[in-house]
Amino acid sequence: MITGTYWWSRYGDFPPGDFNQPHHGAVISCYRKRRGWTQQDLAIAAGVEWRTVREWEAIAMLNDTARRIFLAKLLRIPPALLGLDWRLLGYQDAHGTPTAQESLSELAAEDAYYHYEDILTLAWQARRQGTLVSYLYRLKRCLSRLELATRQAPSHDREAWQALLCRYYRLAAEIERDQGASDPHARQRVLDYYASALRLAEELEDPQLAGATWMSLTEAQLEYGNPAEAKRAAEGALQYSERVQPVLRGNIYLVSAAAHAPFAVEDETLRSQCRRWQEQATTLAYRRPPEDDGSFLKLNLAGVHHERAKTLLVFGEQQGDPLLLQQAREELALAWQALTPDLVLWQLYFSLTEARLHLAANELEASAHSAKEALGLARFMQSRQGKEQVQQLYERLQERDSNNPHVLHLGVELGLFS
Repeated sequence: MITGTYWWSRYGDFPPGDFNQPHHGAVISCYRKRRGWTQQDLAIAAGVEWRTVREWEAIAMLNDTARRIFLAKLLRIPPALLGLDWRLLGYQDAHGTPTAQESLSELAAEDAYYHYEDILTLAWQARRQGTLVSYLYRLKRCLSRLELATRQAPSHDREAWQALLCRYYRLAAEIERDQGASDPHARQRVLDYYASALRLAEELEDPQLAGATWMSLTEAQLEYGNPAEAKRAAEGALQYSERVQPVLRGNIYLVSAAAHAPFAVEDETLRSQCRRWQEQATTLAYRRPPEDDGSFLKLNLAGVHHERAKTLLVFGEQQGDPLLLQQAREELALAWQALTPDLVLWQLYFSLTEARLHLAANELEASAHSAKEALGLARFMQSRQGKEQVQQLYERLQERDSNNPHVLHLGVELGLFS
């Protein structure tokens, strides 16, 4: 079981840095001290000023790859601890024995560790911006090659590659989720990817990786209409909530409230717990934690208000309480106000929630209009999942009034009358 350590803990008790790596400055400081050097000694050996060494040891991530390679060689730091591919240092066997140096130009042509990380980061950004489709071919190719690279990595570096592969599995699951809930093969691939990610997270004893995977699995089960499985996955995420970084912790609280809401209608204690989770997430969002914890998640007031709106909508529909529905509208209005233009994926989610709110209030014209907005965004992103959710809304609208012209126009937009 995961004990609260990170994959690099077997090397030393380093604090977390950026992108699921240890704090580079702490690593450099530790290996400097192992050589019995002062900061001035390292400055002399490296041919730099003392204040440069001080800066290296204060920074969470050293962005200069050449500098990281240099320090890994000079201080004999395991490459993984500085986010490096072991091939860049000319290592090939399990003991890290140096071999003949390949030229950096040849090594740069390979899919080295940091290249995979760059692609992973760009893909998550593209997903939020609604342009992930342009990365799909590259991502499938990268995943198969990354699996091979992980198996072939030397033992001293394998944990870093496994952690990276775990994050790729989670991204692959997110991509398959966009294929929609109606494709049983895509659904199974989603669950398989999450299962693979969880196995790696358990093996690495990494709460950050495990918590992020359980959280994403909770979202998937909610999308698939499996409330019991969503609740179980949320409980899996919650066991790590106090051992992960603030952005992920806040997202775990939000998704846990969403997963437990359907079970809280007749349970005031559980409803209060859902509110507490959302309040905890709000507190974290107000503190504006840095969003570079390797989970590729965001935690801001737009997301918090949207989750509150969704939960109030669930309570309002189940209790038939117009006051709760009005509170949900107010929360959604605040979410729209806080939303930034780059989060196109969130615009889709917000439009779907808006359509459901109008439907709950029997405002069919407004619901159809919001659904059409969501459909346009889903088409832009080529999201089959988004289109399916709009079609589900259309079917519910049809049940209310099959002769409403605005509802029928939504059907036309969906291509149901072509």
